[in-house]
Amino acid sequence: MAHIDAEKANDETRELLLRLIPTYESLAATSKIHFIQSLVSRLLVESIFRAYFVGVSKEQAEELHKVEKYLSDFGKLARF
Repeated sequence: MAHIDAEKANDETRELLLRLIPTYESLAATSKIHFIQSLVSRLLVESIFRAYFVGVSKEQAEELHKVEKYLSDFGKLARF
């Protein structure tokens, strides 16, 4: 079974892979299909499903994200 040799990629590509798939090295070395599935699903999440509402500006989306993160911190505090 062929694997993906990510070491041949340039530094910028490896940094992007590391950001998208923190475990890319083990996935690339063991399973090409799992590597590709992880990459595609992460790109879909970041590119398509990240938006809160259609038509919301990037600035508004960032503000909503900040509020969401702020509110989620309260949930973390309550779980101790």
